[in-house]
Amino acid sequence: MALIGRRIIKNRRNMEMISCPLCGHVFYSTKQYTKHLNKSHLRKVPKDKRRRKKMLKGLLILKIKKENNIELEKYEKILELKSKLNNIKL
Repeated sequence: MALIGRRIIKNRRNMEMISCPLCGHVFYSTKQYTKHLNKSHLRKVPKDKRRRKKMLKGLLILKIKKENNIELEKYEKILELKSKLNNIKL
């Protein structure tokens, strides 16, 4: 998962910290930050691997259909809206 718009801040001791632009929480490691993003801000994205993989496969098909100007089906339009809400780009 890409780190969405993180801000790097230095404290008094010149240690680098990562600040979440969406809520302002501060983290010392990228692992903590990505865990926070997945739990707090990406709720609408499926959490288990199987469903996430299925969603990404659908997004790839959606991208191909858009490039070839093929009309989207109803579930593909919903998938497109979900990806826009969660800032998922291919």
